[in-house]
Amino acid sequence: MSRDVRGVGFISLVLFALVGSPAPAAAVEEAPVLVALPPTIQVETLLRSVTTRMLEKSPTFKRQCDVIGASSAVVVKVRVVPAPRNSFTRATTTFRRYTSGITVVDVEIPAASKLVELLAHEFEHIAEYVEGVDLKTMARRRPEEAFQLRDGSFETSRAVQAGRAAVQEVERK
Repeated sequence: MSRDVRGVGFISLVLFALVGSPAPAAAVEEAPVLVALPPTIQVETLLRSVTTRMLEKSPTFKRQCDVIGASSAVVVKVRVVPAPRNSFTRATTTFRRYTSGITVVDVEIPAASKLVELLAHEFEHIAEYVEGVDLKTMARRRPEEAFQLRDGSFETSRAVQAGRAAVQEVERK
């Protein structure tokens, strides 16, 4: 059986000219890894540099984004809002569930706040939602892990710990 190989050398030369020689293995390993939020997480422009830094440095935040991004039924919108006067509320996350099965999550982070801590804290609440954590039952059975606030919202030790962990991870050099 014979093959016509007349064009193979020319094709190889063209490919080499277009692509160039392969990069040495060390150069490939040292190339920066581009990180991005999942497409279902929309962050206001003011927060993009913070979230990019968090994705690069915080395994906690990266895990949260992976969990949230794995759910095609959850869309997250994060924005900065003016800091409220005389309020103990530091950030708010509101879940809107639609009959279509989609849940839109609005995260509002007050301006001039501890952005890394608050973002990771609120994203942990979203991860809890995606994972199906039953906060009412948890608050009843394990009040040291979750409790309900006067306004009906919940706070969890898991979210508090995630916020603190992300701060340490981002600040680590």
